[in-house]
Amino acid sequence: MISTAAVLALLLQLTPVPAGEAILKRVEAALASVQDYTVTLDITADIEQANIPPMKATMYFKQPDRIHFESQGFALLPREAFSLSPTRLLERFRVDSVAVDTAEGEKIYRLHLTARDEKVRMREAWLDVSPERWTIDRGRLTFADDRTIAVRFRHERVGSVWLPSELFLSISQAGAVPSEAPPSDEGRPAQLGRRALRKGSVVIRYSGYRLNTGLSDDIFVPSSVPGGR
Repeated sequence: MISTAAVLALLLQLTPVPAGEAILKRVEAALASVQDYTVTLDITADIEQANIPPMKATMYFKQPDRIHFESQGFALLPREAFSLSPTRLLERFRVDSVAVDTAEGEKIYRLHLTARDEKVRMREAWLDVSPERWTIDRGRLTFADDRTIAVRFRHERVGSVWLPSELFLSISQAGAVPSEAPPSDEGRPAQLGRRALRKGSVVIRYSGYRLNTGLSDDIFVPSSVPGGR
């Protein structure tokens, strides 16, 4: 008798695999009704050689990929994990391969991406995309400084769209952080010290989504927002 797992594996092998760009466009289309949102982030971190208390921040998002954070005190927010917008990925990365697999009992598309420009910080990524929700559920991001960040999202339905409810990050290594961060049009939370995170984990929980409130472009200009960096 053929096991259920074997049947599932056979079906996955026979499933036509869409092009990687088409998959990312489906993820992009799934968020098309969200012009902007504001959400509260509760952050806990366990980082080697660092005593970091629980933190809270407000995150602002505006299409296609603008992000700004506001926080009191230090906020430890690995920005790369928030930069997995399909719009940005389509512009800056090429999809080298796509495979059909399973994760936690669900069918997923596993994409391998590499940077189009060698100068970008994130050189390579593996992403798992759910074809049921068209969400990026997991990823492994590799950077020019040998830093690797594994990410895992949980999603909840907010209105008619799926948005993150939790984000789990595992940081395996990091290079040096400049003593002064360069200006950014997306805004920056305060950094923790002058050394990059070497090893540890971060858990971010999202709550209180407010969608399509007509956020001003001024929010995403650092100099115009008190507390923004």
